[in-house]
Amino acid sequence: MRRWIRAGGPLWPPAFVPRPTMKTPITTLAIAACVLVLAAAGCSKKESAEAPAAPPPQSTSDTAAGAVKKAVDTAQGQTEVVKQKAEAAAAAVQAQATSAQAQVAAASTQAQSLIDQARKYLGENKWSEALALLNQLAGQKLTPEQQSLVQSLKEQAQKASEAAAKAKATDEASKAVGGLLPPKK
Repeated sequence: MRRWIRAGGPLWPPAFVPRPTMKTPITTLAIAACVLVLAAAGCSKKESAEAPAAPPPQSTSDTAAGAVKKAVDTAQGQTEVVKQKAEAAAAAVQAQATSAQAQVAAASTQAQSLIDQARKYLGENKWSEALALLNQLAGQKLTPEQQSLVQSLKEQAQKASEAAAKAKATDEASKAVGGLLPPKK
């Protein structure tokens, strides 16, 4: 005898157990084939409707010569554009160099006038004004000669200022004492 299986309820004999059939894969394949046929037919109609009119046949030598001439003309045009840009860039660099040289010359002239003014103040015993001018020059770019000159003028102004301060202090001290101390010999 055959065994009876229980599948969620009443007892079913094995002959009545549902089994997969071959109808599902065959139906799927038939539908896919129809879709492919329709897609291919739609694409071929679209191509034939939109196909541009073919140009009249030309000889290959005429086509090649035209392409070469067009490429040469394009290259010459691009060469001219690059050449013009290079000339413009060179002119701009030259203008900047000239401008920079003019600025350097103006700064050097201004620094020299400040150095001359500081010398004048040192000659007039105006040491604080001379030091103020020389300190203004510290932030500027100077030639090596001007730098050494400024340094020596600063040292002179500082020494002279210190000497004047000492002399003034000595005079005031001797006045305050009232001449009680004998002068040094």
